[in-house]
Amino acid sequence: MKRWKKAIRREKGYGMKKYGIIYIIILTGLFVNFYWQPAYAATRANDTIVINEILASSHSLTLDPDYNQFVDWIEIYNSGTTAVDLQGSYLTDNHNQPKKWLVSREAIVPAKGYLLFWADGMDTGRHTNFKLSNAGEFVGLYAEGGAVIDSLSFGKQESDISYGRRIDNPTIMLFYEQPTPGGANSTVGLPTSQQSGSVEVNTPSGFYANSIRVTMSAPGAIRYTTDGSTPTRTSREYASPLNFTSTTVLKARSFATNLLPGTTTTRTFFIDENMTLPI
Repeated sequence: MKRWKKAIRREKGYGMKKYGIIYIIILTGLFVNFYWQPAYAATRANDTIVINEILASSHSLTLDPDYNQFVDWIEIYNSGTTAVDLQGSYLTDNHNQPKKWLVSREAIVPAKGYLLFWADGMDTGRHTNFKLSNAGEFVGLYAEGGAVIDSLSFGKQESDISYGRRIDNPTIMLFYEQPTPGGANSTVGLPTSQQSGSVEVNTPSGFYANSIRVTMSAPGAIRYTTDGSTPTRTSREYASPLNFTSTTVLKARSFATNLLPGTTTTRTFFIDENMTLPI
């Protein structure tokens, strides 16, 4: 009888230790899960992910942070309340080749946020193995299993003018003279890709002495800059001949109502420059 009682006590003690250990393991797991979870709870791509904006002909607006070049880009938007990891999905410019480029690294699109992919052919990080054609083509985002997440087709594109979803109605695509990579499409968008005419400048680029007088003409209002930036609708408006007395880079663009701005005309005037090397 005494031996049985000892055995029962030992068994009870073992049980207490066993369940105590299990209890500690559970608490540890809860602690680790609570305190060591990432700042985002990233899920796989779902119906909150869309291709929001593309730029298929980048010449002077957005430099990529890795190679410091003006390149094409694809902007992804997540309308959901949970971050989404696009790793394992695919981007392509050919609907017959949905798995053309694998997103091989973590690519988190924040909730209500944006993520850029650079379409420059570099095939590394967030740089795709293809470029976009300004003649018009297809862009698609596919899930790991091959299902379409989102896609869009676009026609001829102009330099530094993006194509994206209207901010208050994502089913409508517009052309944006002021692209917004990594942000909402909050600038003026137009439904047509038709542009205003080009600016004619009476004086060619070159070397000049003392000063130079420049006149311009165009079918719409002319906006210009002298700091190297691309003219926008808020740049200085041309009203009378311009006089330059020092070396200047002049950029001018025509703006007309209900049309996209014309192409940028550039002139470089070297004034009173003494050059020792051939130019």
